[in-house]
Amino acid sequence: MKRMTTLCLVLVLLFSLCACGGQTQEPPEEPPVEVQTDPNLGRYLCTAVTLDGVDLGPSGQWLELEPNGKALLFLGSEADEAQWTLNGTAFTLTMGSETVATGTLAEGTLTAKLMGMDCTFIKEATQETAPTETPAAVYTPSTGTFSCQGLYTVTYPLEAFQTPADGLTDLTSPDGTKIWFTKLDTRADANRWRTDMESKLTGTDILQSEQLELTVGEYAGEVVIYETAEGWQTAVLVDFGRNRGSDGRSMAAACIYLSAPTREGVWNETIQSMVSSLKLGQ
Repeated sequence: MKRMTTLCLVLVLLFSLCACGGQTQEPPEEPPVEVQTDPNLGRYLCTAVTLDGVDLGPSGQWLELEPNGKALLFLGSEADEAQWTLNGTAFTLTMGSETVATGTLAEGTLTAKLMGMDCTFIKEATQETAPTETPAAVYTPSTGTFSCQGLYTVTYPLEAFQTPADGLTDLTSPDGTKIWFTKLDTRADANRWRTDMESKLTGTDILQSEQLELTVGEYAGEVVIYETAEGWQTAVLVDFGRNRGSDGRSMAAACIYLSAPTREGVWNETIQSMVSSLKLGQ
């Protein structure tokens, strides 16, 4: 009887083992891995650049923030590798051990002091469509550059000014503003131009006039705005204090002359920005 009981137990165990061996158990499903995406990653296009208050105008610069604190900075020739950190909204960009930019990054806008320049970068829109469709548009600056004999240049908005086909003026606008750019070779020429500008303040044919001062980069600028029977004129003189010419061509001062039917046409925020963008040639 005891032997029979033992035999039954052995059979039950064998049956149980056979039953377990006939089942295939699937491994438990692992929870899906949640991909963490930093919303600050992506390419930022430069939309504004100023240096000491002078608007230099963006020319295709960009900054790309990559994972793990890596970055690419493009300033006009080739992209350079960099590293970035963000503490709250405080942004820092370094190259090696040198800090090259500090500023604020929030909601897709980066404002930073970059190598002495005040820059604004706007994050490029994320492309949600399939890669085979038309890619997102690349930012194209809406500004042009006018060069005065290669000695100095100014940046102007293309929607406001155009180069006329007749060649009588350097730039014109749809509302009748005409602009001429020139240079003065010597300090004596600059003094004569200044004397002529001052005469517009008291001339008998002058209906009304005013005198302004401004700084263009590190140079002092003088502005005289006046009205005659023919309309409004503005004369601008930027005196460099010494010869800033090149290639055997002298230049002691830069001059800009404007005429228009109204005062607004010869002096407004757009024109002030254009005058402030004046840069010496390379």
